[in-house]
Amino acid sequence: MASPSDTGFAGVRAMTRIEQELVLLRSKFPDAALQGQWVLLPSYPVPNPGWGADSVKVAFPIPAAYPAQKPYAFYVSPPLRVGASIPGNATEASDPVFDGEWTKFSWDCQDWSPAAEVAGGSNLLHWALSFHERLKDYS
Repeated sequence: MASPSDTGFAGVRAMTRIEQELVLLRSKFPDAALQGQWVLLPSYPVPNPGWGADSVKVAFPIPAAYPAQKPYAFYVSPPLRVGASIPGNATEASDPVFDGEWTKFSWDCQDWSPAAEVAGGSNLLHWALSFHERLKDYS
């Protein structure tokens, strides 16, 4: 039996923070998927044509202490290259739980300030949208 803190009106369970964040994330990325502590965005637009791809799959882990601990790094597949080289601040990676070859971009959100209300502060949607900044830079 659910405790009162686990339910809303009429015995309906309240959504967890991650479930709320996934709803918000799907407002921009409708095909976003969650597998364990990993998020997959199957079609992320690549803003710089120098990468040679219009879109890539993007994955990122949700830290265990989220949202107090901010996310770090994101992964793309197929791997993006600058010519034949791995881009600066990136490495080949096999961390994601999703199939395919991946490149891990070291990436940090400088102004991380989550709020009790998911949309009122930093969240996974803000995090995912920030990847655009890194991918604009073809280097």
